[in-house]
Amino acid sequence: MCGACSRKVATDPWSGVLATRRARWEATRTVNDVLRRAGHPARVDVGSGPWVVRSGTGAAALADTVTDVWRRLVAVRPIDEAHLADPGDASRSPVVLAVLDAARHVSARGVATQRTE
Repeated sequence: MCGACSRKVATDPWSGVLATRRARWEATRTVNDVLRRAGHPARVDVGSGPWVVRSGTGAAALADTVTDVWRRLVAVRPIDEAHLADPGDASRSPVVLAVLDAARHVSARGVATQRTE
C-alpha cells in the first residue's frame, strides 16, 4: 500500500525497468503497436497511475503492472505469439524488451491460449 495515495502498489519482474513516466509511456506505445499488428480490438492508456486497458467494446480495467496489462488483453482476445517476437534489432530499448518479455511470459504460462468471457 502506498503511504502517499493509499493505493495498492503491485510489482512484477519488469517494474524496475518501467518505473518512470517516460518508460510507462514507451511501454504503452509498444503494447498498442503489438495490438494493432495483431488486429486486437483493445487499447491501453497510461497516466500517472495504473494502465487502463480498454476492450473493443469500451469496457475498462486497471492494471498496475505490465504483466496485468497482458493478462487483461489476452482475456479479451488471445494474441498470436508471432506478434510478440523480438526482431533482434540492437536499437530496441530496455523498455520494449521488458514489455515483449512480459508478454511472452504471460503467453508461456498458457494465458494467451485461454479466453475468458
